[in-house]
This record gives sequence, C-alpha cells and structure tokens, in this order.
Amino acid sequence: RTIYKNRYRKMDHQTLVTDYFSTSWKPKPLSAHKFSGLAILSKIKSTDKVIDIGCGANQFKPYITDLIGIDPANSNADLKLTLEDFSKINKEKFSVAICFGSINFGTEDNITNQISLITELLTINGKIFWRFNPGLYDHGNDDFKNVNLYAWTEDKAKFFANKFNFQIDELVYESPNRIYSEWTKK
Repeated sequence: RTIYKNRYRKMDHQTLVTDYFSTSWKPKPLSAHKFSGLAILSKIKSTDKVIDIGCGANQFKPYITDLIGIDPANSNADLKLTLEDFSKINKEKFSVAICFGSINFGTEDNITNQISLITELLTINGKIFWRFNPGLYDHGNDDFKNVNLYAWTEDKAKFFANKFNFQIDELVYESPNRIYSEWTKK
C-alpha cells in the first residue's frame, strides 16, 4: 500500500486524477442521482448540441442524440482527452454542457481556467448542468485522498457564475455531499 501511495505522490495532478478515474472509480447508475441523473433529460431539447465534460462511462450517450462525451481517463468517452486539449482542437459551439463531478480538481486557478474554457464552448443562452463536490474525500478509496480536490460552496458557485456572466437557475444540495446547479449563459 505504501508503494502505491508513493507512486501517486510522484505524479503531476492531472496524471494522478486520470490514473485514479481510469483504475479505481466506478460510476453510480444515473437513477441514483435525484437532480444530476435522468432528471436532466427533460431539460435537454432534441435540437441541443451537448458536450459532456468528464463523461466517465458516457452514460448519457444513449439518451441524447447530439452528444460528445470527453474524458481523459475513460475509454467509453467519444474523445479521450482533457477539457484543455479539447478546447485547442474544437471549432463548434454547444447549447448544453454537462459537468457532473468533472470540474472539481486542482486549485482555484485550475477551476477558473476550466470554467473559462466551458464558457467559450457555449452559445449565448447555453446551459451548464453541474454537480460539485464540496471538498469531501468520500470515494471510499484511500488513494483518492491524494487528489487535489476543490471545495465547492454555494458562495463559490455564485462567485464563478457572476464572474463568467451566468445566471444561476438552480442551486441545491443533491445529497448531503454534492451540490447540483444549473447555469444559463447571459
């Protein structure tokens, strides 16, 4: 066990997150999430162009006609790459971005950069569906504790929405350990 943890300590942050989510993480079924699961399907129109950032197992793919799932760690993604790498090659605009658990890692500078990239991907009136982790190392795996987890709060969500010119349409605790939010780009 100590050797495994030492291996993680030597990795840069993105490699550590990618390694954790490609080897240890297992998705919950969409039905397990009150707001950030199947419930969002009624909020996405058939004409929406959707990007699922950090799509994991790409669980929304069968339900959303025009969806691209990106994820640096999971081979079920349509494109196996980071948001930063996708932004360098992408030429399209999206009407919806799904970010369920993906914009949770790194420093506030990392989070700011990633929200900036998401903002650039969206059309005016584009929506973001979020699930934030309020800084809880509750994945049931000691190795996850080596990940630099950003501690989201309602105030931080409001700060970033204001900074990037979004209106918050919904901001609730989905469970005691996750925050769900919907934003619309102004």
